[in-house]
Amino acid sequence: MKRRSFALVLALAACGEDGPHTDEVAAESSSASGDTAADSGSSGADGEGDACVGGEAAPLRRLTATEYGNTVRDLLGIDATDLVADFPIDATVSGFANNATVQSLQLGHARAYQSAAEAIAERLLADPELRDTAVGCTPSAPDDDCVRAFVERFVGAAYRRPADPVDVDALVGLAGSAADPWGGVALVVRAVLQSPRFLFRVERGLEDPDGGAPLLDGHEVATRLSYLLWQSTPDAWLLERAADGSLADAEGVVAVAREALEREAVDSALTELATGWLRLADLDDLGRDPSRFPEWTPSLRAAMRDEAVAMVRAGAREHGLLAMYTLPIAWVTPELAAIYGLSVPAGEATTEVDLGDDPDRGGVLTTAAVLAVTTPTDVTSPVRRGVFVYDALLCSPLPPPPEGVAGELPPPGEVAKIDALEQHRSDPACAGCHDLVDPIGLGLERYDAIGRLRTMDEGGNAVPEYGRVPGLAGGDFAGGVELGERLRTMPEASRCIATQVFRWAMGRSETSEDACVLDELAAVVAQTDGDYAELVGALVASDVFRRRP
Repeated sequence: MKRRSFALVLALAACGEDGPHTDEVAAESSSASGDTAADSGSSGADGEGDACVGGEAAPLRRLTATEYGNTVRDLLGIDATDLVADFPIDATVSGFANNATVQSLQLGHARAYQSAAEAIAERLLADPELRDTAVGCTPSAPDDDCVRAFVERFVGAAYRRPADPVDVDALVGLAGSAADPWGGVALVVRAVLQSPRFLFRVERGLEDPDGGAPLLDGHEVATRLSYLLWQSTPDAWLLERAADGSLADAEGVVAVAREALEREAVDSALTELATGWLRLADLDDLGRDPSRFPEWTPSLRAAMRDEAVAMVRAGAREHGLLAMYTLPIAWVTPELAAIYGLSVPAGEATTEVDLGDDPDRGGVLTTAAVLAVTTPTDVTSPVRRGVFVYDALLCSPLPPPPEGVAGELPPPGEVAKIDALEQHRSDPACAGCHDLVDPIGLGLERYDAIGRLRTMDEGGNAVPEYGRVPGLAGGDFAGGVELGERLRTMPEASRCIATQVFRWAMGRSETSEDACVLDELAAVVAQTDGDYAELVGALVASDVFRRRP
């Protein structure tokens, strides 16, 4: 009976906290995605003073599986990796799995959270060192002063704001129902980890005396910062900054963010950014014919993913995010090095290789990860690769093909790809999109389904030597390196970097109201070569980050 009551309380409390409702998600998601392509390119700045407030009211943000695991680790020192692997998989929007408009709370979530909370409490009590560190004292009764002190600290950290005496009293009372002191601690841990105030990022805001949108309080800003920069809960240092007023204005928020960016924990957040932006999760679902691609192994896929993540991290930490288009560096294991034709020391460790002036390797578009995720079968698809460029790197998503039109090319050997694509473009219903994506995708045909260089495609036809970026002066290119050089010069690329970071940071799609702030962020990218610290600083200083719509 007690197991069932935890799940029921979770579901009911989430509704009481204005949690997301399943029947509203589809309409909100459709509205957001419908605005994205048409509105994000408009300036939105009409001269009014509040033009850059931006944003729409968004659903309450729930912790993702990664955020949950990181938060439990930082609160209690417990590794919950295996537990979060059993959480229901979140839907993605534009590659990102943290979009609040499609997050749901189903019975499967409640059961998973309950099981995880029980397992975490059990692991905590089973490790005396972890237990003593987390509790900080030895209780002599289930509801004594030691337990109360633990509850006050734990609730404040878990709910990411000073503990409410009402919550503390209720949880101490719950602990008092246990048969022994440590059992009381376990009940508190289980209850807190299933509370909507832990699972959801509750934001109420403060009334703006000037009549604007509510300003987030210091602890709410700290929470946004910590999950943006670290993918985890605010630590003691950040909670102190929230309490002492350091986050009360834009300048203070930027200063704290810059200091927080120096932490190694930023790598976890950059991994999530890279995974969504470059659609790296798709690698897990790709298959290859082992007779044609015997190299296709789980370890190779992991190396591909790690290299693409390393490129995003290098762009964010050292070179600027725009440099990702042309960065002449590879991060390879011996398996991946063989795909690239590189020689590295034997062993499993990753080696950083300077590619120099290699005309075919360098930049994100020549990574095996991107070349593989844009090839859903053993046969490369110029259409898929061109669509990826427009969608992920230029943020100009294209509409789906007209109903009844085949989305894939004929099997290899029946018709040469370039001829099949020409047939597509001859149909007025298809030409609008294919005139854009085909010239780009054909220019990447020199790379096969796992990223190796080749001169002949699957059908025995010579691969095209050149591709072209339509509408760009000097847009002809030979291979992924030159394509990256062309894209890097385009204003759309700078704006897309700003847009992708915005989507991921805010946990929602952009709308027409965000156009002004996206203009400002795109200008920062263009002026600083995509300096991540500058981009983050501009975002966290904005009203869209510091206010609740």
